[in-house]
Amino acid sequence: MSVRPSRLFFVSLFIITLSASLTIQKQGAGVQAAQSSEVPPPPRDRADRFGVYNWNVNDSAFPDDGSTDRLNWAANKVAETGSRTIRVFIGARNDYFVNPPGAPDLLQFAESQAYDKLFRDPRFQTYLLTAYSAGAGASNWVDGFTASEYARERDEIKRLGEYLLDNPAFANKTFIILNWEGDSAISSNRSDVWDYYVNWIRARAEGVKLARQRFPASNARLFSGLEYTRARRNGKPCGSLVGDPVHEDPLKHRCVIDYVAPQVEVDYYSYSSWQTLVENQNIRLKQRYKTDLDFALSKVKAGRPEITERNFIIGEFGYERAQNGECVAANLLSETFDAFDGDDAFHPSYMIFWQIIDNGRLYGQLNEGFGLFRIRNGQLGATLLSETFQKRIAGQQVANYTGCPRIRQWPEPPGVVNQQGSTDFTLNPDSTISIYAPGDPQQGSWFSVSGNTVNFNQLARRFELPRDNATFWNESPTRINFSMPPARRPGFTWVYVTDARGIDSNGEQIKLSCPDCPQYDTCGLVNAEDQTYNFYPGAVISITGSKFSLSGNSIVIGELRPGQITTNRVLPRENILFESPTKIEARLPDDLAPSYQTLIQVVNQQGLESIEYLIGVGAPCQDCVPRWRACQPIFSAAGGEFFAGAITTLAGRFHATGNKVIVEQFDRQTNLYRHTLTQGDPGWSESDSLISFALPPTLFPGRALVYLIDAPGHETGAHEITISPTPLSNVSATNFRGTTLAADSIVAAFGAAMATTVQSAPSTPLPTEMAGTSVIVKDSSGVERPAPLFFISPSQVNYLIPPGTKNGEALVTVFNGYGSSSSGKVQIANVSPGLFSANASGQGIAAAVVYRIKANGTWRYEPVAEFNQALNQFVALPIDLGAPDDQVFLILFGSGLRGRSALSAVTATVGGTSSAVSYAGLQGLAGVDQINLLLPASLAGRHDVDVKINVDGLSANTVKVNVK
Repeated sequence: MSVRPSRLFFVSLFIITLSASLTIQKQGAGVQAAQSSEVPPPPRDRADRFGVYNWNVNDSAFPDDGSTDRLNWAANKVAETGSRTIRVFIGARNDYFVNPPGAPDLLQFAESQAYDKLFRDPRFQTYLLTAYSAGAGASNWVDGFTASEYARERDEIKRLGEYLLDNPAFANKTFIILNWEGDSAISSNRSDVWDYYVNWIRARAEGVKLARQRFPASNARLFSGLEYTRARRNGKPCGSLVGDPVHEDPLKHRCVIDYVAPQVEVDYYSYSSWQTLVENQNIRLKQRYKTDLDFALSKVKAGRPEITERNFIIGEFGYERAQNGECVAANLLSETFDAFDGDDAFHPSYMIFWQIIDNGRLYGQLNEGFGLFRIRNGQLGATLLSETFQKRIAGQQVANYTGCPRIRQWPEPPGVVNQQGSTDFTLNPDSTISIYAPGDPQQGSWFSVSGNTVNFNQLARRFELPRDNATFWNESPTRINFSMPPARRPGFTWVYVTDARGIDSNGEQIKLSCPDCPQYDTCGLVNAEDQTYNFYPGAVISITGSKFSLSGNSIVIGELRPGQITTNRVLPRENILFESPTKIEARLPDDLAPSYQTLIQVVNQQGLESIEYLIGVGAPCQDCVPRWRACQPIFSAAGGEFFAGAITTLAGRFHATGNKVIVEQFDRQTNLYRHTLTQGDPGWSESDSLISFALPPTLFPGRALVYLIDAPGHETGAHEITISPTPLSNVSATNFRGTTLAADSIVAAFGAAMATTVQSAPSTPLPTEMAGTSVIVKDSSGVERPAPLFFISPSQVNYLIPPGTKNGEALVTVFNGYGSSSSGKVQIANVSPGLFSANASGQGIAAAVVYRIKANGTWRYEPVAEFNQALNQFVALPIDLGAPDDQVFLILFGSGLRGRSALSAVTATVGGTSSAVSYAGLQGLAGVDQINLLLPASLAGRHDVDVKINVDGLSANTVKVNVK
C-alpha cells in the first residue's frame, strides 16, 4: 500500500547513512542469562485484544486551549471506542509536542505529564510503545552499532522498563516495547547492516530483561517485541535464495522475519500487516493472515522452537477509506475481526488498528483516511469504520454496508476520463472531467442524485467541487461532470467522491499534463554546492529543466505548519541568483523550518507553473556525513562500463582526506569478498568532491557494491555496479601470439578473475574442471565441448582446444569458481604451429633435446639448456656435432602442428641452413607435438643460431640453440 505519514518520516531518517563500517560485534552476552518470562495467553475480551494506534494524527481540530494535550486528546477517542489497548509512540521526535524541553531519554519522556496521565488512565490495560531513543531515531545501528551504542540503547530501555515496573500507579498494566516496521527501516542492501540491526534489537530486548530482573515481583508486566512488515519480498517468500547471487542481490528476498527474528530473544513478534492486506485480495482475509502468520511462525521456530501463536501481535492493520471506499473499508474491518476467530484461525495476542484519527497530512498521498474518526469542516466525527469497530469489540455482529458510492475500476473502462473518454488530462486549455460509477447496477454502487462532492487532492492542495469550481458541474447516480479548479497545477491528482450522506468512494489517481509549463529534468533539484539532496535554511539550490523563462521566474515555497496548515510564500527576488531557460539557482530562506515535507515550485514569467517538487529540509550539519551526488554519483574511465582494474570515480560531498572505499561481491556460494581501497592504492586520488581509484584487479564479472567510509567513520549508502567481463585473450601457449588456433593444441587464456586459486592439473587424463574453473569451446557448427585443463590462475588459464573442434570462428568461455564467466572469440584452423622455449616465453633457447646416434648404433639424449641459479635464467648448452659419422637430431617440442597436411609440408632451417625434418606429429603428452630435425655438420662452430619451422605455409615462433 502507499506510504503512510509515520513511515515516510522514518524512511527519511533511515536512508541517511551514517558512520563507519565496523566489524560485527556480538554484544549481548547478558541477554542469554536474562531469560524471557512467558507471555500470557491472548486476552479473552475483544476490548483487550483489539487495540488502536494513536500516532501522527490530523490535529487540525485539536482544542489548543490548554485543556488537554495532543497525546491524550487522541487517546480519549481510543477509549471512547471501548478498547482497553492502545499503541503510541514515545521518543525524542516529540510527535505529540509533549516532551519536556531538553529531556534526553525515554525515562524522562515517560515521566512527563502527558505520558504519565496516559499510563495512569484506568480505561487502558495494555500499552504497546513504539519506543525510540535519540540514537535509535537517527538509525545509529546503520554504521556498525558499536559496543558503547549497544550499552546506551540497552540501558535507556532498561531505565524505561524499571520505571514502568516500579510505579505503583501502573499495577496490573501491561507494557510492550516495540520498534517501528523493521523491514521498512532496513533500506540497505549490505549484509553487515542486517547484523547491526540484529544487535540493536538484542540491546533493546536485553534492556527489558534486565528491568524485569530488577523488579521480579512487580504487579505490572513488561515485554519486548520485534516488528516486521514482510512475509514476501520481491515476489518470493522471505528467505528464498536467489538463483544467481553473482549477478543478483543475495539479500533480494531477505526479511526481518527470516533473518533477524530467529536470532533475537524477544517476547513478541509484531506484524505490521499491510502486505497481507494488499496482496492476494481474491482470498479471504482469514486465509491470508493464516498463511502469512504460519509462515512467520515457522521462521521464528527455526531458532526458537518454544515460540507459539501467542507470541505474535498484529502491530498494524487498517483500511484507507478513499482508496477502498468507505463502505468496503468498514466491511473489511469487520472481516478482520472474524479472521482471528475459530480453530482454523491464527490466534495472535493483540491486533492494533491503524489508526484512531485520520493521518496527518502527507503531500501527494491519498492515504490520510485510515481513521476511525475524521475531521471534516473543522469538526471531529465518526466514520463507518468507527461504528463497525465499536460494535465488534462489544461482541455484536455488523451487516455489510451496501449502496455506497464507488468509482468504476478495472476490468471496466477507466472511471475518471476526459470528455473524449480518455485519460489524457491537459492544462492550458483545461480538460473537463467525468467520473463514472460501475456499470453493473446490481452492485448498487451509485452516487447520490444530488449533493455529491468531488474531492480533488493535489499535494498540499485540497479542493471540494462544485464549491471550488461550479463550472460545467453536473451530477447523477451514475456520472458526475466537473471542471478542474482554477488553482490546479501540473502533476498527479487524487479524485474521489463524497456522496450526500458524507460517505467516501474509492479514489483514482490522474495526471495533469502541461507541455508548455516549466519542467524539471531527471536530477530535478539539488544543493548547488555539492549536487546532493542536502537542503537546509540558507542553502543555495540548483533547479535544472526546461521551459523556464530567461528572467522573471518565481520560486514558490510551501511549508506544512502545525494544525495541518500549508503556507505558501514567494522567494524574494534577491534570492534568485541565476536564471536561464534550463537552470535556476536560488537561496532558500534563512528562516525555513526543518521538515520532511517542503514544496518547491517554479512559475515562469508567463505565469505557467511547474509541478511541486517535494524536498526534506534539515539543519546545517556540523560533522556532515558523506553524501553521493544526485546524478551519476559513480562513473568509470572505461566509458560507462566497470572492469576489474579500471579507474573509477565517486562524486559527492566527502572529507578531503582519509577516506576509504569498500567494494564487495558475493560468489555463487554467497561467500562475501570485501576489498578496502585507500590512499596509496593504484589510481587513488581524493578531494572533498571526487574520489578516484582503480577497481581491484581480482573483481569477477557480476554485481558489486561500492560505498565509502570517511575519516571520522561516517558511511555512505552502497551503490550497485556491474563488473563487465574483461575481454578474454586466447593465444597459443607456446608463443603467446595469434588468434588462430588449432584443434588439440595447447592454449593460454588471459583475463581477470578466471579462477579463485592457482592450481595445476594433478594427473592425466586432464580434468575439465579445477576449483570451479572450466572452459567451454563452442565451434563454428554450434557444438560445445569442455576443454581439458593444464593450469588455472586468476589471470591465466592453460587448456587444450578439444579434439574435434571444427574450423572457423569459435567462442571460448571461461567459467570461474565465483560463478561468473568471460568470453573471447578465436579462429580454428588445421594448424597453428608454435614452439616451446626453455623459459616458457616462446623466445630464447628452445625447449628441446639432442638425440645422438653413433656409428656403432649406440644413442643417447643430451640437453640443450640448463638453469643457471646465479643468473636466474636458462643458458644454452652447446651442441657438439661430434664425429663426421655421428647423426645428431634436434628434437623440438611445440603444439598446433599435428594437423599438418603432409610431412613434406613441414620445413625447417637452423642458422639459415635447411635441415631435414624426419618427424612432425604427436609427442604423446596431451596437446604436445614433436619435430625431429637432422642438424647439418656445416653448423659446427656457428654458436647461437635461430631455429625456424614452417608448417603448411605458416611460420612458428623462432627459438635458438647453440652449436659448438
